[in-house]
Amino acid sequence: LWTIAVTLSITGLVMAPLYVVAYAASDHETDARHHTEASTWVNSVTNVGTSLGAVAAAWLYTHTGPAAVFVAILAALLLLLAAAAQTRERSDPDTVL
Repeated sequence: LWTIAVTLSITGLVMAPLYVVAYAASDHETDARHHTEASTWVNSVTNVGTSLGAVAAAWLYTHTGPAAVFVAILAALLLLLAAAAQTRERSDPDTVL
């Protein structure tokens, strides 16, 4: 139980800044009159991703056990970090947000 509590706490610490950046980026990339729509898209896409992730994790857990779920999370995290590194290399260093 403590492993789950620690894992979820770390997830929360990672997700909070992610939401700040996502909403700030959506505001930055859209016209002021479209900020509400952009924020709605961020929220909707987050909900879809969370739902699909829950389904995938439940299926994986049911068919292979909890270890495979953690391995899948680690693999997804590594892919995300690699994609972020690629994006950072291609971005303009003078651009803020």
